[in-house]
Amino acid sequence: MKRCLLFILTMVMSVMVYAQIPIKAHAYVDTIKKEVSTHFPEIPYMEYVPALIEKESCVTLKHSWCFSSLSELKTHRERGVGLGQITIAYNQDGTVRFDKLTEMTTKYKAQLKGVDWGNIGRSPDAQIRIMTLMLRDDYRALYNVEDEYQRLSMTDAAYNGGRGSVNKERRICGLAKDCDPDIWFGHVERYCSKSKKPMKAYGNRSICDIHRDHVRSVMKVKLPKYVKANFLGIRKISTQ
Repeated sequence: MKRCLLFILTMVMSVMVYAQIPIKAHAYVDTIKKEVSTHFPEIPYMEYVPALIEKESCVTLKHSWCFSSLSELKTHRERGVGLGQITIAYNQDGTVRFDKLTEMTTKYKAQLKGVDWGNIGRSPDAQIRIMTLMLRDDYRALYNVEDEYQRLSMTDAAYNGGRGSVNKERRICGLAKDCDPDIWFGHVERYCSKSKKPMKAYGNRSICDIHRDHVRSVMKVKLPKYVKANFLGIRKISTQ
């Protein structure tokens, strides 16, 4: 009887978690599995990718931009496009500060042949491939972080705020008392090198606040949800 009740409770909780997955996310299951298996097979949690897409594209779970390749954030200083908000940013004088799409298509000519700013919004598969390659580059660059979860957390920090910032913050942490540069939460995250000035355009949050929220939101809230829902169907679910 207890086993039966436990099974029913487990199933009910699974349904509740699954209901928190955006409807349009299901259209990308096969593409995510294909791209990540091909380009980033060592990722500790493949479900991290849909968790990241939700964070980047979903204002709310029912918003039209949520899991849409056409989602776009555009200001006079930057433009982010698609599932992973692939970004081009500008200096105050209008010159390009960085162009992630051009950087990636230059680096990976064969894998991203024909992809440019003119067609990227209509190419969800290419967007996921770019995200996967970016994540793989950062994850492999953090080879000296032994714990896979901490390494993926720092990879998320690098995706959102740049690998250089993560490296800088790890160095600062390493020099501080009681701070482990191989642990993100409660350690490296305490030493944000980004601006702490509140900005009206971002609800009086600072760049530092936004960056730290990104890692915590993806790793602590969204990733567990996709894992529990077995969203990609890659984990065995025991009913015993």
